[in-house]
Amino acid sequence: MRFKRLKVKNIRSYSDLEIDFNEGVTVVSGVNGSGKSSLLEACFVGLFGHRGIPRDFVLADLVRKGCEEAVIHLEFEHRGQEYAVIQEFRNNPETGKASTTKSYLEIDGEVVVNQATQTYESIRNLLRMDEEAYKNCVYIRQGDIDVLINARKKDRQRMIDDLLQIGRLEEYRERAKSARTGVGRHITETNARIKDQQEEIETIDATKPVARKNQLNTDLKQLQQEVANLETMRDRTSTRIEKDRQHIEQYTRTQKQIDELDRGISGLEKRKKEALTSLESKRKEGDRLHKSILEIENKIQELYDYFELDETTDVDNFTARTEKEERDAYEKISQIKNKQDLKLQERENSQKGLTETKQNLSALEEAIKKRSTQEKNRLKEIEEINLEYSVLEDEIGTLLENAQSMGFDRRKLDNLEELEDLLLNKQRHLHGKEKEVRTRLDQLSKTLTEHRNLLEKGACPTCGQDLQGSTIVNDTKEEELQKKELEEQLEKLIQDTQRTEEKIATLKEAGKIKKQVDEKRQRQLLINQKQENLASYNEELKKQNQEDGKKKQKLSERIGELEKDIKRAEDEIKEIQQTAKTATEHHKKMKENLESAKYLMKIRQDHTQMQSDHQHLKTVIVDIQENVRFIDEQIAEKKRNKKQLENELGKENIEELEKKLHEFQQAYQKIIGDIEEKNKQKTDLLKEIGQIETNLKRKKTLQEKLKVFNNREKYLKAVRSDVENLEDMYMRLRAELRTRNIDALDRLLNEIFSFMYTNNAYSHIQLDTDYELTIYEKDGTPLEPKLLSGGERAIFNLVLRCAIYRLLSEGLAGGEYRNEMPPLIMDEPTVFLDRGHVHQLLKLIDLMRDMGVGQILIVSHDETLIDSADNVFEVQKDPTTNISSIIAQ
Repeated sequence: MRFKRLKVKNIRSYSDLEIDFNEGVTVVSGVNGSGKSSLLEACFVGLFGHRGIPRDFVLADLVRKGCEEAVIHLEFEHRGQEYAVIQEFRNNPETGKASTTKSYLEIDGEVVVNQATQTYESIRNLLRMDEEAYKNCVYIRQGDIDVLINARKKDRQRMIDDLLQIGRLEEYRERAKSARTGVGRHITETNARIKDQQEEIETIDATKPVARKNQLNTDLKQLQQEVANLETMRDRTSTRIEKDRQHIEQYTRTQKQIDELDRGISGLEKRKKEALTSLESKRKEGDRLHKSILEIENKIQELYDYFELDETTDVDNFTARTEKEERDAYEKISQIKNKQDLKLQERENSQKGLTETKQNLSALEEAIKKRSTQEKNRLKEIEEINLEYSVLEDEIGTLLENAQSMGFDRRKLDNLEELEDLLLNKQRHLHGKEKEVRTRLDQLSKTLTEHRNLLEKGACPTCGQDLQGSTIVNDTKEEELQKKELEEQLEKLIQDTQRTEEKIATLKEAGKIKKQVDEKRQRQLLINQKQENLASYNEELKKQNQEDGKKKQKLSERIGELEKDIKRAEDEIKEIQQTAKTATEHHKKMKENLESAKYLMKIRQDHTQMQSDHQHLKTVIVDIQENVRFIDEQIAEKKRNKKQLENELGKENIEELEKKLHEFQQAYQKIIGDIEEKNKQKTDLLKEIGQIETNLKRKKTLQEKLKVFNNREKYLKAVRSDVENLEDMYMRLRAELRTRNIDALDRLLNEIFSFMYTNNAYSHIQLDTDYELTIYEKDGTPLEPKLLSGGERAIFNLVLRCAIYRLLSEGLAGGEYRNEMPPLIMDEPTVFLDRGHVHQLLKLIDLMRDMGVGQILIVSHDETLIDSADNVFEVQKDPTTNISSIIAQ
């Protein structure tokens, strides 16, 4: 198997990357944190999906920060076919959760599976190893190099057995053992069922069901005859009872009529008494009603006087007007209350909004405080990193202060060469200017001396002309002025030259300071690169806090606005409440007037009703008097009817008739009881017969089941024997394969070990059947691998893994898996190695390459490994964007 190409998008620090892999040893180098190991991790996750994520991480950690989508596209060649496995992920930056959205496998450009589990199973079957076996043999992760040595005995056996393709035999043996145990449970259960069937059949036979059934049928026929005789007696007794009952009922009806007449007479006499009582009551009620009519007439007059009305006034219209005034006052109160309710609701909404805003502000402040704490923690870490930087900064500051005292600020220090050129040019210019001024001054001094000599003589020596008032006098004065100017200019040039020379000397001193500053700044740049990585996260925290600060300001402003709204609403509510109070008082007065008006209407109606009732009472009294006379006539009629019925009844002895009826009824009940008892006995006999028939059917069913269970027992015992043989076969086969593969692994392990440790203190390695490893010194002293030094232990682990890799690549059990191994991958293998052990590692890599390992991928920044590689890639990370890129060397 050979990796051909890896494409990633938004994976860890890579935004968009494509890298081609070639045959031979490929080394990926770069500074710490640049993203070297992320390439190997992308290959691993590309093959095994989310199962390739380290246990301490989640899928979202694989996606570049702030991105929502990520892709890994790994192309490889295997057994002459072109494969491509594609893993696509979706990330939610807010929740920090990610998931696999697509996972599919292509063979020669055609999609063969397109579901994550199917893709994983296909890769596992293709490689004949899962992700754990891949890490234990092919992918030597940084920090996982000691896994095989430090693992517990059982775990090491399981890992190496899985790598050597014999772990499944133990799994099959365990399955066979489990199956044997399950079959044994079934046999035990079947035996128990057979025993239960036999015991139940014996229990049924013990009751002699056939003989008992014949006896019960005979008893049933005898009972049926007895029941028939009792039913005949029951019918004759029932006829006599019915005849006596009719005679008694006739006597009872006549006696009942007499009793009803007595009750009717008593009722009429009671009604008569009640009528007389009612007559007296109605007379008294008429007198009381007449008195009440007079009292109501007085109250009506009082209300007329209160409202200033007279008898001609339409009270209904007056009441309607009063009711309208009261309703208007009430509606005004309702309007005020509605307005008040609106304002109260407005205040409540504002208070609710204020509470929510304050809660949001509190939550925001808490978030700001939390991030500030995180920022302080980061700053503390930065301060520790900046300790060396601060020392350098102080030294630079001292040097810059020295330069400043010499007149050189930072800008001038950066331009020292230019300043030096300017000063040297100026120095040359001043020297030339000084020479020129001196020449002019000498010439002018000579001319001036000649003119002064002539003026002292007073006349021209040639023509004898008087020189007073001549041009020589004026020329002399001008020349004296020019001389003075030239002397001043010369003095100034001398001073400028001295200052320039001093500046040049100072400039040279500043140059030394600049050199020291540049050296220290160069050291600071190295520190800054590390500092920026730590500061980047703080910048994000500050940016978020700044955004939340703006939100906090807006929330504070919103709180102020809401508090103003609440204050304004409360002021308006107070005004509305005062208005409501005035309207309520007015409504109260209107309501009192309305109640009085309604009361006037009511008592007027009561007065009319009372007058009607008084007239009605007079009529009722007359009716009662007529009713009393009618009742007297009815009483006399009922007494005559009673006497006639008593004559018809005569001297019949009802007690004797009832006694005979009771005796016949008792006899009838006894016959009924006997019939019920016989029927109960009959039912019991039928139930027992039915139970016996059920037991006979049950016995037949049990006999059939017993035959089935006996056959099942024979079958299960045969299956258990087969499973025991299968379990023994798996155990023997596993032991044979382990012995063969351990011998081969031990041979390869010692070949590589001898090659690595030529002329060293160790002689060989022993690998026993339990995968216990022992290293022997030259003198035969055995050592446990964990007692080796860190570098030796790391090399030993690499030797063990390479031996397993070589065994798998050369083939197990006759070469079944030959030449199907993935590339050998090492992540920072030199971390625990000194220079001598690094050279041993190089020998191991060369050995694996010579043995036919087509691809070896190594992540390292060790120069020795880089120099010996066939292909070298350098990973670089942009410090401003934190995006990594790869450059082929």
